[in-house]
Amino acid sequence: MAVVPAALARWLATKLPEGAEPTVTLHSGIDANGMSSETLVFDASWREDGEERTAEYVARVVPSAEDFPVLETYALQHQFDTMRIIGELSDVPVPRVGFMEPSGEVLGMPFFLMDRLAGVVPPDVMPYNFGGNWLFDASPADRRRLQDSTVKALAGLHAIPAADEAFAFLDPKQAGATALQRNLARTRAWYEFAVRDLERSPLIERALAWLESTLPDTTESVLVWGDARLGNVMYADFEPVGVLDWEMASIGPASWTCPG
Repeated sequence: MAVVPAALARWLATKLPEGAEPTVTLHSGIDANGMSSETLVFDASWREDGEERTAEYVARVVPSAEDFPVLETYALQHQFDTMRIIGELSDVPVPRVGFMEPSGEVLGMPFFLMDRLAGVVPPDVMPYNFGGNWLFDASPADRRRLQDSTVKALAGLHAIPAADEAFAFLDPKQAGATALQRNLARTRAWYEFAVRDLERSPLIERALAWLESTLPDTTESVLVWGDARLGNVMYADFEPVGVLDWEMASIGPASWTCPG
């Protein structure tokens, strides 16, 4: 970690105006929620137009090859583009994305920067419904406020117009006549990847077979978050300020919003 601030500063110097001379203060990583990527938190300072500038960033980093992979492939560019387009086409709160580093030459793995938000996230460890955290201890009125505002954000994602065109890159590269069929095929492919070195699950296989045999005939195609849960939302005053984690995003029917 000691070399990370200097590496980030050298890279930022290539992105900022000439003579910016950026410095980076690394705060921490985020490991309370999520398993599929690494997250670095840092501040950057530089000179621009004769003035001192500062910014608070989060770096979303592709997990290293030595880590136990959650996903067979990691489409970092898709995450970056999805968040950027949501910010352009809707009022759903997502962090503003900044610079993309796709080569892996700076930190050893590709990453992108997004603005750091101020807020709190319901914990995964231990789960928020186990008690001893801000959401569990909230009043019924505040919990209802959080619930309704989160559903509103989800509806806002589904309401983005012409999602199949704006997010065409999210259409699963699987066989199937409809987006729903292709999403289910991707889920089966993910299962086959996950069990390569593990025991197969008869329960999951029965569930997949049942879904494949009873799949509704729908051509609905909206932006699908793919991992819709409270632990992937940052809140301030019990309302979303950031909808996070877009690794599993896709296009398809709204009912596919959380296949995991």
